[in-house]
Amino acid sequence: MSSQRSGCEKRKRKACKEAELLKIKKINHLSRDSDLSKIELITGVIWGGGLSTASAENTTDSIFNSSKQSENKELYSDDVNMVNVYDPVNPFSKDRLEFQNRILKGRYKPILDLYPWSLQNSKKRSFQKNWYDIFNWLEYSDASDTAFCFPCHCFKGNEINSSYSESTFSSNGFKAWYRAIDAFKKHQSSKCHLNSAKALTDFINLKSINCVLDKNRLEEISRKEKDRLKNREFMNRIIDIIICLGKSGRPFRGHDEKSDSCNQGLFKELVILLTKYDVLQDHLQEAPKNALYTSNRIQNDLITSIKNVILRNIKNNIQNSFISIMADETTDVGHFEQLSIVFRYFDEKKNRPVETYITLKQMQSVTAQAIFDCLHDVLILMGKD
Repeated sequence: MSSQRSGCEKRKRKACKEAELLKIKKINHLSRDSDLSKIELITGVIWGGGLSTASAENTTDSIFNSSKQSENKELYSDDVNMVNVYDPVNPFSKDRLEFQNRILKGRYKPILDLYPWSLQNSKKRSFQKNWYDIFNWLEYSDASDTAFCFPCHCFKGNEINSSYSESTFSSNGFKAWYRAIDAFKKHQSSKCHLNSAKALTDFINLKSINCVLDKNRLEEISRKEKDRLKNREFMNRIIDIIICLGKSGRPFRGHDEKSDSCNQGLFKELVILLTKYDVLQDHLQEAPKNALYTSNRIQNDLITSIKNVILRNIKNNIQNSFISIMADETTDVGHFEQLSIVFRYFDEKKNRPVETYITLKQMQSVTAQAIFDCLHDVLILMGKD
């Protein structure tokens, strides 16, 4: 009975040791970032009685060595696979800001003590660093030992170059050093290179969208201000014509105001007269047809505006003054009763009494109550109620 128990215990211990060894093998395949968890697991195995201290130490050392070797391997692979983004053999980034930064860095010009040589026409040929000074667009790729054109490399896909394709200096690279000078001069005068160089200059001098929008906004404001001042000058002349005709009591409209009429009315005839000697000619010729300001509706609106300005000035003058009212009724040629109203007051600026014509009212009746109501309405209009 005891022999059976001892055999069973031996088999259990053996199974536990095999399970623990299997765990350690799995630990060896973990990443180096989980080293701490590996050590904790090994410590648990040691204190659990599955491994001896010596074997655990050997296992821990092997874990650190393997992680260190993998780390060195990754660093080495990074050094080997590291890409020089400035080398012209590599394509430009599609990101706008990265592309702009790369353009501002300028062309790639590695200066080497000894450039790689190749046998061309039975002679050893290589790139020469003094070519950088002769051709200010030239750049060199030390990775592929080829020469490139910086503007063409940057803007080979430009719309202007759609019909001019030259991949030697833009994509593939130039390596025929025995005829380099002639090839460089020929490329420098090519249409493709000139278009790319212009695109590069425009791109470098290009302002940000905010600056462009601000500049356009200021130009638009300046243009509108010029138009506003020009329209104001025109309106001043139109108003002077209206005031002149109103002071003299002349009619504005004519019987025939067509452009081929010999008499288009006093208003339009005066406008036509001023166009011969003033800026009105430019306005009438260049302004839109719906903004000439010479129609009968515009005339009536201007007359109403002038009347309102005059009444406002009179109202300000009599605001703190005593007034007397003079009213006289008469019949016009149409047999309508017209009541003319005049205010008399003392003007402090002129230091004398002033009589000012206010309005002419058409009366429906001439009774005392009708005349009183008319005068009351005028006093309310002038702020003297």
